[in-house]
Amino acid sequence: MPVSRSSHRIDANAEDEARCNHLAKAAGDLRKLPAFRALLHSVATAFERATSLFVRPPIVERVEIEDGVVCVSRYVAERLVDRRRIRANGLSVDRHVDKFGQCARVELIGADRIVQIAGHETPSERDRLLKNLISALNDEGAIVEVRTVVGRALEATDASRRRRSAMLRRLSVIALTAAALQAGLMWRWSQQPSDARPAPLREPSFRLTSTSGAIVDETTMRGRPYAAFFGFTQCPQVCPATLLELTHAIQSLGPEAANLAIVFVTLDPERDTPKALSDFIAPFDGRVIALTGSQTEIARAAQAFRVYFRKSPLDGGGYTIDHTTLVYLVDRHGRVRDGVSLMDHRGMATRRLRAFLHEETDAAG
Repeated sequence: MPVSRSSHRIDANAEDEARCNHLAKAAGDLRKLPAFRALLHSVATAFERATSLFVRPPIVERVEIEDGVVCVSRYVAERLVDRRRIRANGLSVDRHVDKFGQCARVELIGADRIVQIAGHETPSERDRLLKNLISALNDEGAIVEVRTVVGRALEATDASRRRRSAMLRRLSVIALTAAALQAGLMWRWSQQPSDARPAPLREPSFRLTSTSGAIVDETTMRGRPYAAFFGFTQCPQVCPATLLELTHAIQSLGPEAANLAIVFVTLDPERDTPKALSDFIAPFDGRVIALTGSQTEIARAAQAFRVYFRKSPLDGGGYTIDHTTLVYLVDRHGRVRDGVSLMDHRGMATRRLRAFLHEETDAAG
């Protein structure tokens, strides 16, 4: 009977829907258990680490020309990993092509060094970037000789890639095994009494000075959540861009971020005077506090937050500073809860910032 079959189908759908609602409620109750949440977090973290072996991290290369110097900066997963400088005066370029006539490598050759660019681009993209670079150098008044070097196809490179793929496969097996072990250990840890667990969050200790001369340390910041970022005022791109994106993220959150403080710690106290710091943070959100101190105090603060930084000399004199580009989210108890990058994946960083603020609001309420 058509009507009977239709009625049976409707009744079955209603029964399935009730069953699904029951299972969803049970799953929601299960996710509220601390042990189960800890296990899910450990499995997700381990899986992310394992899958990262198969996903090529984003590589960003920036080539800039300033004061007669070509600066090539490379970032892997938002982190500065290499920066080379070479004088435009006397610069020559070798454009290596394979047996098919495609651009396989571009080398900038100076008096004392060779810098390769566009290594992770396609042959056509290499030629386009090279054309733009030569045009920019000509605009700067530099006359650059471009030589085309013809060679065989890069069999050695292919062999190297095959060896690298085999190594990645072996590492993936190791990573998956480690992920399973880590998940098991996290489960056992979650079953222990709360007073037997080690503290999972670090509480950085520091003592610095604001531009107004006030002493700021972990005790003065306690009582409200804050975001901490380490950089320097002469940073050409990353530092101002990060503070700008943080300002936009806070503005998009509106009242949710009303209680969030922002701390900018200089890694260059030698050049970053209080006035220079005040001028640097002026265009950004008004709640930004700039902090400085002695070289020892800065080093201790960076170590407490686990921030990497290194002074790198420039070819034409002076120096720059390579450093970690994360923004650290610290709760009202002075504990680092998260570290986010606002240079890439801005939407994800904003969502994590919102989740952090919600946790702080719930804890305060």
